[in-house]
Parts: sequence; structure tokens; C-alpha cells
Amino acid sequence: MTCLHLNINYDRYKNVCADCGQIIAENDIINELNFGETGGGAFVHGAFVDIDQDNATAKQSSRNATIFKFQNNLIRIAENMQLNDSVVDKAKKYYATALNLRLTQSRRNTLVAATLLAIAARELNLPYLLIDFADSLKINPADLSTSYIKFTEELKIELPIQQPSVFVPRFVNQLVELMQQGEYDIDTEQFKQNLKDTNDMQKAELLTRTKKLVSIMMSLNVHQARKPQLVVGIALYLACLSMNFIIGIEQISEIIFMSPITLQNRLKFILQHDYFKNYSIQQIFDATDIESTYEDVSSKIVQKREERYTALEQNDKSFTRFENQQIYQLEISEDSQQLDDYLCAKTLVEQRQTLYDQLYKDNIDYYIEKRKIQKGTKQRRVYNTAQEGIQNIAEIPKDSRDMLLELLADDNHQQNKERDVIHESENEESVRDIMLL
Repeated sequence: MTCLHLNINYDRYKNVCADCGQIIAENDIINELNFGETGGGAFVHGAFVDIDQDNATAKQSSRNATIFKFQNNLIRIAENMQLNDSVVDKAKKYYATALNLRLTQSRRNTLVAATLLAIAARELNLPYLLIDFADSLKINPADLSTSYIKFTEELKIELPIQQPSVFVPRFVNQLVELMQQGEYDIDTEQFKQNLKDTNDMQKAELLTRTKKLVSIMMSLNVHQARKPQLVVGIALYLACLSMNFIIGIEQISEIIFMSPITLQNRLKFILQHDYFKNYSIQQIFDATDIESTYEDVSSKIVQKREERYTALEQNDKSFTRFENQQIYQLEISEDSQQLDDYLCAKTLVEQRQTLYDQLYKDNIDYYIEKRKIQKGTKQRRVYNTAQEGIQNIAEIPKDSRDMLLELLADDNHQQNKERDVIHESENEESVRDIMLL
């Protein structure tokens, strides 16, 4: 029953109605701070209960202590890798969920911390790779990759697609830093270049050109099914060449953690695109409107295609163009005959048949003769008694046959005795019935 009175006395531990005496609430959890005094000084009454804390005891539970210890480990790793606090907070939340699912069992804390930080950095779209965490924490990249996949699947985390433009400032800064340290200086008789004097203006220009090339590659869809650092490495290499920075593919591959052969092969593939065939790198940077260059290249491609189709139509009157496919107007029978001749000529078929007959003639004749044999139906023999049937079975040995006949004879003798006893009893009953009449 609910109290409807308004006259309520608010006590320290319970709320009581002054009219009916009903206890409305007791042992409330309050948000205000209450202080007390002892001989040593003042103290706060109660305890703070966090939203994910199990109890309000003074000592933390084992789970909370584990999370607190892991958080300190996350903070230490984040400081070494220059990660912000949002990455640590997100990794801590994932760790609390992983504890409930028991994903941390039989895994080192360092591996779990690297995995969760990598997932959090990827979700926040930060320019970090798995190999960065593996190098920083001295972990096997294969183990880290396996743990990364396992945690994302079990925690049901849908990671966003990593865009190549995120890595552009990082790789440009690394390259310029190495250039300013004098790592790539060239001093030969044929060419002399001092990359150590690279200034901030050149760095900004290199960053702008790299971003522009990355955006062009993404517009041309040549970045699909490619790692983002690979696309940035190709754009950075082309931007360096356009600014007359003599940088080799090996130096770029060291920055993006890719093989020089892979980088060179992907560079050749991208340069084979029609857009890069019609425009040089310098012309791309000199163009004021990139969209106009796209339209110009597409119009040139369509024009070349039209010229090729026109030449084919003039050379072959039976050629027709339909949706960029070559279709020849032929009759169905003629087309089928040409298809058979293309797949296997008639003379070749005859030669193969002759060779097959010569190789497998004996087997073919055997199966033909076997198929001609007709299985005849045998007449079933009928015997009056079991003794006659046993005597006519030749497969049974003589000793076994004699033993079976003796057993059957004894059985028949016993059956005859039982039959005689039954007949005698029946006769006695019939005589008794007659006498009663």
C-alpha cells in the first residue's frame, strides 16, 4: 500500500510518514559528503561507488585491482608511443569487457595492452600500424596480428576503413627528419645535392603534393585492395621526384614498412593508368582544376575507343558493335560448326578415337562379350522331406550329412511319439463321452 500523505519526517537512515507511521524509504544512498572528526583529524563518511564497481567496500575487489593495474600499463605504453588519453580510456573499456569474456587468459599483459591500444587507435583513425606497437613493445608481429583479429571478432568491434590520407603527415615528417639529419645526402661527380638544408617551406610543399597525389589515386580507385601506407609511399615518392629530391625506393620502403619490390611493382601498376599516361607529374601539379583533367582523360579514352571501333567496322562488314563487345552475325548452325572446329577439329577427333581403340581394344571387347551373356533362371528343386534335401546337397560333407540325418530321425521319432500320445488321449475322451450317453 502506498502512502498518500505529505507529512513526512526525514530521518538520517529512513523516511517515515508522520500521519500513518509507514516507512517510505530507508538506507538511501546519498550524493552529498558527510564529514566526521577523530583525534587524528576529519574524514569523509561512506565510500565512492563507481558505475562498474561491484561493491562499496573500502578495499577494491580483485577485478577492480586488475583493471587498475592494467590501466597503469596502458598509460605507460601510451606515453612511450605518444598516444592521447582517449585511446587509453577506450582500451580500458575494451579490457573490462575482455575480462568478462575471459579473453585475457593465457595471454601476456603486454600483448593484450598492445592489441587493445591498436584497436582503439584504429577506431579513432590515428596514423598507427600494428608493426609500430610490435616494435615499441618488442612483440612478434604475427602474435600481435592473431590477437588483434581474435579480439575484434570476440568483442564485435566494427573497425572503420583506414584512409591513406591519415598517414601523409606522419610519413612526410619522418622523411623530412631523415633528410635534415643528412641521411640521404648525395655527393658524387655526376650529381650533388644537400638534402640537409630542407626548410619548412619545402616540407609544406612536399606535404601538399603528397596529399594531392593521394586524393587523385583515391579518385581513380587505384587505392582499392592496397594497404594505405603503400598508397602514401607511392605518392610520397612521386612528390619527391617532382621537387627534384633524389630519394630511392629503398628509403621510402623503410619508412612505410614495405618491401622495395612490392613498392616498385605497385608504382608500375599505378603509372600504367590512362590518367598518368596522358599527364606527367609536373602537369598534374601545374593544373589549376583537377576535375578538368579527369574529364580530359576520359574524353581521350572514349575517342581512341571510337577510332578503334570505326577501323574494325571498315575492315570487316560483318562486325557490329554492341556494348563494347565484338559480335559476328552468323547462322546458328554455322556458328556451332565453327565452335566445334575451334575446340577440336574433326580429323583430330578421328585420330583420338583410333588411338583409343588401339589402346583399350581388349577391355572394350571383354565388356561387350560380358554384356551379351544372359543370365538363365534355374529350376528350383522341391523335396518332400528335409532328409531328402540334405541327401541331395553335395556341398555338405558326408560326416556332417550323416549327423544331420540322425538328428532329424530322432526328432521325427519324438514327434511321432507325441502324436501317438495325443491320439490315445483323444480316443479315451471319445469313449468316455459315448459311455456317458
